[in-house]
Amino acid sequence: MHAADQIRVQVCHGDALLAAGLCAILRNDPDLFVMNGSDETDAQVIVADYDQGLAAASRPRRTADGRQVAPKVLVFTSRCSQADVRFALRAGVLGYLVQGCTAQDTIQAARSVHRGTRYFCSLATERMANSLAHSALTARELEVLELLASGLSNKLIARQMDLTVATVKSHVGAILFKLGSSSRTQAVIVASSRGLVQRSLASFERSWPLDMHTISS
Repeated sequence: MHAADQIRVQVCHGDALLAAGLCAILRNDPDLFVMNGSDETDAQVIVADYDQGLAAASRPRRTADGRQVAPKVLVFTSRCSQADVRFALRAGVLGYLVQGCTAQDTIQAARSVHRGTRYFCSLATERMANSLAHSALTARELEVLELLASGLSNKLIARQMDLTVATVKSHVGAILFKLGSSSRTQAVIVASSRGLVQRSLASFERSWPLDMHTISS
C-alpha cells in the first residue's frame, strides 16, 4: 500500500521498551504507517501513555487547511481503575488499552480510533460497566471523601471546608449510600479500590486504624 493511503500513527510513550513494542506491533499492519519522531501535527492517530494521552487529547490539532480538529488518541497504560477510565473518556480519549491486551487489540484499536469510533479493551470495558452501575459522587462529596481518607473527623472536615457539621454529616451519609458502605472506613476502602481517592489505602490505614467508625464520628 502506498504511504499516502496508510493511517499515520504516532507513538508517544514514556516507557521506551513499551514504545518500541507498540511500534513493532503496529507496523505489522500494512494499513498503518508508524511515524518517526515526536511531531503530532501530521498524525491521524496518537498512541500514548496515560498522561501524554490526556495531554494530547486536550490539544486541538490544526490541519493543512487551517482547521482545528480534535486529535484521535489511543491510551495504552497500566492504569485501569474506574476513575482513570472515566477521566480519560471525559478528556476526549477515544481508545483505552490496558497493558496485557493482545497485539490484535492494539491494531484494531488504532483502526477504530482513526474512524472516530471508541475502542476499549475488555478490562477497561468492565471498569466502565461497573462504574455506570454506581451512582456518581458529586464534586463536593469527592472532596469530603478525600478528607475522610485523611482520617479527619466530621468537625475537622467542617472546619477545613467552612461547612456546618450537619452539612458534613449529610455529605458523609450520601457517600456511604452511593458506595454501598456501612461505615466511613468501608467507604474509603471501596473508594480506594475504584480509584476515587488520591491517598493510597496503606496511607489511610496508618492515619486512621480500621475500627469501623460510623457516620456520627
